[in-house]
Amino acid sequence: MSTQKGRPMWHVYILKDTAFVPDVAQTEAGFFLDVEPVRVAMLDDLKSLTLAIEQTMIAGNPLVPTPTRAAFPKPVILKSAGVKNWNTFVKRGACFTIFRGDGELEIAETGRNDDGDWVDAPSLNQKLPGNLEVADIAKLIAERARHRADLT
Repeated sequence: MSTQKGRPMWHVYILKDTAFVPDVAQTEAGFFLDVEPVRVAMLDDLKSLTLAIEQTMIAGNPLVPTPTRAAFPKPVILKSAGVKNWNTFVKRGACFTIFRGDGELEIAETGRNDDGDWVDAPSLNQKLPGNLEVADIAKLIAERARHRADLT
C-alpha cells in the first residue's frame, strides 16, 4: 500500500451561484477524499469565496485512514448543497480542482459529455504561476463559473 503524497489539491464545487469548498484529505491508499468542513460562499462575494479557498488550502491534505467499501462516505457537499444524490449534483453543477506543484498552480475544470456527466476537459485547464494570490484564484473560478451556460 502506497503512502506517497500526491501534489496538494483542493476542490471548489459550483451549483448555480454558490460555491462549496470542502477540506480535502488524502487517504492512506493515496486517493483524495472530500471531508468536513464544507465552506459555502456566493460566487459574487469574492471576499467570502477567497476566505473559503484560503482556509481549505491552509488545512492542506491531511492523511486519513482509507475507508472500507462498506463504510465509504456519501459526498460531503450534498447536505450543504441541498441535493439528495451525487448524480443530481453532477448534472447541475461543476467542479474546479486546484493543484499546487513546484512553482506552478493549475486549475482543472470539469467538462460535460453528451449525457451531461462530468468528464476531464484538459482544454479548460489553466496553468498559472505558483505564487498566484488566493484572491486571484477565487476571481478566476468565479469568472469561469459565471460564463458556463450549464450552470445558469
